[in-house]
Amino acid sequence: MFLSRLLHRHGYGIQSPWLFTLVTEVIPAKEEYYAYTSLPPVEGWRTRDLRLLLRLANHFQPSEIQVINLPAHLSQWLSAGCRKALIKITSDVSIPRILMTRPDGSQCLITPALPSPLWQETSASADTITLETSRLGLSYSGLNIPSQHFKI
Repeated sequence: MFLSRLLHRHGYGIQSPWLFTLVTEVIPAKEEYYAYTSLPPVEGWRTRDLRLLLRLANHFQPSEIQVINLPAHLSQWLSAGCRKALIKITSDVSIPRILMTRPDGSQCLITPALPSPLWQETSASADTITLETSRLGLSYSGLNIPSQHFKI
């Protein structure tokens, strides 16, 4: 497990500048965001993962964020990362996830519990970039970058 993550942890082998920035600057917490202190904790979520959600929303800059079958307080963390995003909270689907959509149609799917059936289905898609962190699965589609899979 450790050896498979070692190759991509520092961005080695990643050719896309956007993805390299995501792996080297956004996922590892290199700086403190001003919003960290004013946001409430969410039951069942580590502070480390909540901060990552804020940074991901800030980096992706979606126009819409759907929080599906997850605590409503997550929306505060996501909103702090991207204030312009419209946030929708729904609980009608059985698999918990966060879906961020940009105006150009590209999407970021975040699954909080690995492994999950949705993650296995998404990571097998032909036009997606998937990244696995220790507790979150990130899947990007519609970015015009060749399909790749990384364990971070």
